[in-house]
Amino acid sequence: MSEADVKKELKKYLKNIGAYWFMPVQMGYGASSIDFLVCYRGRFYGIETKRPGKLPTARQGAIMNAIQTAGGKAWVENSENLERTRAVLSNGGNDIGEKPTPEYFMSLALHPGRARETGSATYRAVRLNKFRSEDDEG
Repeated sequence: MSEADVKKELKKYLKNIGAYWFMPVQMGYGASSIDFLVCYRGRFYGIETKRPGKLPTARQGAIMNAIQTAGGKAWVENSENLERTRAVLSNGGNDIGEKPTPEYFMSLALHPGRARETGSATYRAVRLNKFRSEDDEG
């Protein structure tokens, strides 16, 4: 199964339940985003799709953390059956599993091999230190 298969199934599911969804196309302007931005029953969600076994990049993790910090919910969907998405959205937006913490999203920046996906090891270190300094201030 590919990431495209997960996206295809997610689009069908979101349409069937009547959710508003948007897939931003990154053109170098504005803020970075993840694969799906969703509004359902008055709540905001961000969903990053991956094929099974793949993790989000450090940048995607940072965006997911920002969504959660702002009061939305964000997660990775990596199943054609959409188990995670169905569980969260059918439960009124209440996450039935453990809520990913900022530490989880920051740990993505330290995952081996992420330098290739985010540009450089320096980028990872800067992003991680930015999160730590923001967390220490608040």
